[in-house]
Amino acid sequence: MDPELRLSDADKRRVRNCDNEDNRNFALLWAPEVKRCPKTFLTADAWEALRIWFDWRDFQALPFDGGMNDQPMWVYEIIQLCTYEANEAFAKKAEE
Repeated sequence: MDPELRLSDADKRRVRNCDNEDNRNFALLWAPEVKRCPKTFLTADAWEALRIWFDWRDFQALPFDGGMNDQPMWVYEIIQLCTYEANEAFAKKAEE
């Protein structure tokens, strides 16, 4: 991508609603109680956990060689917890 076409960090923060309390970003409709960009309050470890889960969910990719049985237990726990939370959020949304 042409570097001239990339958004500045300030523009990215504006688009993601990182600096305001009011969130009108459609990307967060799954969690309307979140009123600002999650990047402003999630820890680096939480983002890494989400990345592992999204990689597993979307691409069946795991962080270490081998299958699920070859992963450290914490990888399994991340996938289990994130899957549970996603299912709960989607079920709650479906009830509305």
